[in-house]
Amino acid sequence: MPIGDGPDYYDGINRDEDEQMKLQDTVEKWWHTLYDNYKYELLEPYYPDDLNFMGMDDAWNGLDWNVKWEIYKDEHE
Repeated sequence: MPIGDGPDYYDGINRDEDEQMKLQDTVEKWWHTLYDNYKYELLEPYYPDDLNFMGMDDAWNGLDWNVKWEIYKDEHE
């Protein structure tokens, strides 16, 4: 018996989530291709006093996804 106006099945695929995951993978692969000096330049505005005491990847992992996305977009305009 149908409930509401939608289909009575779910195919198990969330296309929005799949696209988001692919995008995150792309951004992460890009990050790992960069040299440490360039990573430092990109992260310095977000960690003005603490970046010298952190690893670049640790600092990157500490950022919110939206900040990572903005950095990626700014570098790929």
